[in-house]
Amino acid sequence: MRQGVAAILLLLAALSLVAGCRQAPETATDLEITRQMWNVDEKAGVVRVVGELANRGQTPVSAVEVKATLRGASGAARGENISEVLRDLRAGEKRQFALNIRNHGGVSRVELTPQIPGQGD
Repeated sequence: MRQGVAAILLLLAALSLVAGCRQAPETATDLEITRQMWNVDEKAGVVRVVGELANRGQTPVSAVEVKATLRGASGAARGENISEVLRDLRAGEKRQFALNIRNHGGVSRVELTPQIPGQGD
């Protein structure tokens, strides 16, 4: 009988520990664009972007968006898009992504910012 009670108490203690060990909330601070390449498709009016994203954190990320801003020579915005590019990015994992942005004029650079859905601007 004592062993049964001890086993139940041990199980309850283990369950309370598990309930208290919640995963930290996802943030974009550990997400890094490690490589990127882009080209302008004038005929289609889009800029095609490919890149590689790394999760430098210790926890997995369920979804990642990339905010892409096209800039002209003067720095003026020429187009912008936010697109979900990856799902289930494990801690330490690197993965490739691709997206298209509608082009509204000459593009001299592309700015990419990784973010967690719902946490961007």
